[in-house]
Amino acid sequence: MDYMNINQSMPQNLFQVLTKVSLDTLTTGDILKGRVQSLENGILLINLLDGKSFTAAVSEGFTANEGDVITLEIGQRQNNQLTAKILSLDSITENVLNKQDLLPHTIEVKLESLGVQNAKSLVDNVLELLNSKPELDTDQASFLVANKLSAAPDMDKLLLKISDHELSLHKNLQSLQDGIFKAIAEMDNESAAKSLTPAIIRHGADELSDQIRNLLPYESNKLADSIIQNVKGILTKTLMDEFLGLNNEKGDGQAIINKEILGETIRDILSDFPDADGADALLLKKGELPVEDKTMDDILKLINKGLRKIHEKGERIRSDFDLKEIKQELKKIFEKAFIKAENGLVEKIDAKEKSEALKEILELSKEVMSNSDNASKETNLPVLKEINTAFRFFEQVTTYNSVIQLPIKINQEETTGDLYVMKRKDSRRKIDTNNFTLFLSLSTKSLGLVESFLNSTNKRITIRFRLENEELIDLFNDNYRLLYDGLLEKGFTLVDMKCRLIDGERANILNASTKVEDLLGTQSRLDLKI
Repeated sequence: MDYMNINQSMPQNLFQVLTKVSLDTLTTGDILKGRVQSLENGILLINLLDGKSFTAAVSEGFTANEGDVITLEIGQRQNNQLTAKILSLDSITENVLNKQDLLPHTIEVKLESLGVQNAKSLVDNVLELLNSKPELDTDQASFLVANKLSAAPDMDKLLLKISDHELSLHKNLQSLQDGIFKAIAEMDNESAAKSLTPAIIRHGADELSDQIRNLLPYESNKLADSIIQNVKGILTKTLMDEFLGLNNEKGDGQAIINKEILGETIRDILSDFPDADGADALLLKKGELPVEDKTMDDILKLINKGLRKIHEKGERIRSDFDLKEIKQELKKIFEKAFIKAENGLVEKIDAKEKSEALKEILELSKEVMSNSDNASKETNLPVLKEINTAFRFFEQVTTYNSVIQLPIKINQEETTGDLYVMKRKDSRRKIDTNNFTLFLSLSTKSLGLVESFLNSTNKRITIRFRLENEELIDLFNDNYRLLYDGLLEKGFTLVDMKCRLIDGERANILNASTKVEDLLGTQSRLDLKI
């Protein structure tokens, strides 16, 4: 059992923790803050502000009243016992405080747990929000104020949906896809072409760029990616200029890019790329273009073939207006936003690419709605507005390092994953790929709800799974080796994995950090440890 010595201007008081939470996770300088529940026969019972409690054997002469707020700072171990000193003991004259008296303090504690600096200064803002929007509870109002979302339209309604697990991006995307198809089906050929062609151009340029990427021989991924981005930019701009009538030159796009333009593009990028490595750097020093003539010819053939396909699609929309083809094109555009997994194999995930795909869908939706009748606009506008609001919400949340919903397709079954990356003490730093803590929630027909809590410390992984179905606990445990090997291939070592049933409240955006603390024993999310 763990013990803690409390240093004050009086003899030390011995604390004996009776909760399941070990003191092993506490380190020198950590702060504990709680409220005195009772003091009887030399035994002090303290309730921490996160709901946990412990007792302490106190020395004669120590006095405290029920409701007093005590703040402790953890010191060095002595004789294998933790020591702590009392930073403050705020006396409360009344033994029993009513809820209204406790509310400001409760709000302050919640704001502090969200990592807010000078939380006391925002308490009045939270109280004002609670008065103006009584449908919000203290946690929800504190979250909105902490993330500067309280004044933003519709953010409170969206937070309620997210915290109640009622927002599913994959369902919104499917609804939007169906609505857009229906709207296009009711358009004339010219309106349909005007709505769809920009999306077909951008999607076609993306597909073409992926194919070109496979032909580039560079060792440096950054170098190849930079070349692809520039080539894609040239293709997209020229095709869009054609579509908008800014380019008088008609045809199948043969004049858009040739060997000279492609070679010059690559040379320009290489000259601005000092960290090209390996064979790329050697060729660059020799002043040679690290692409063989045959490869250049293959790339140009690929480009011209791809451009012809894009032109042909645009012409078919203007003339034949094949609804089956349009439906297939929409499916391709929307599927690009999904993370796909088939038979246990997950595609390579590029977060930037998925984000761009979602933005492309929003642009397409706006194009279609601008050419639709009022009935179609009324049908699609609420879904489009909610997706837009969700994007703004995820981008503006600062109390997590990252918050996002991920549309996922597993063996052709669509679902949505909730991913929260916890913020570490240094909030200015980007996510450290070696040291991070995250929460992922996923629900599928075969597995039900699965909550995953993961911590990486120097690439050593600890995972806690919470499952809806008790029969699956053995299945997860039996696949420990498979998970171990999979993480090892990525450079991580699985050191601990445990599974349990979901008991009590599901994890959500308001309580995920507390759940992480409870299950992993980590405090990586908070500056102040309670």
